[in-house]
Amino acid sequence: MSPPTSDEEQRYRVMRLLESGRELSQRDIAREVGISLGKANYCLRALIAQGWVRVVRSKNNQRRLAYMYLLTPQGLRAKVRLATHCLATKTLEYERQKGEIERMRLEIATDVKRRAQERSAAAARRRPRNHPPTIRPPLES
Repeated sequence: MSPPTSDEEQRYRVMRLLESGRELSQRDIAREVGISLGKANYCLRALIAQGWVRVVRSKNNQRRLAYMYLLTPQGLRAKVRLATHCLATKTLEYERQKGEIERMRLEIATDVKRRAQERSAAAARRRPRNHPPTIRPPLES
């Protein structure tokens, strides 16, 4: 299961997909971006309302009527801004995760070392102690 993504990241991913120039249905967009069909519709409507995407009707052999979603020049500039923002966010999250991973590794190493010491101490308590042999005086006959 992938982690949840922000609305900005989803918009960026949709815009990156639309930039390819392929004729995609909303269902195709939803599948490739990894969001629900309703979320894809919502996202496309928002992008259209902002003037970043325009819709072109086209004839298609497979369907009677199809739509092609195209990025506008304003949309291309917005995509670059979103990419920059998403990159900064991902980089910050990466640094946080990297620090957390190092803390967990240190904690695990400390716990493993402590458990090994406890096991060896417990084993030493169970083991019979080696006493020096008792020296008996020779028997007199």
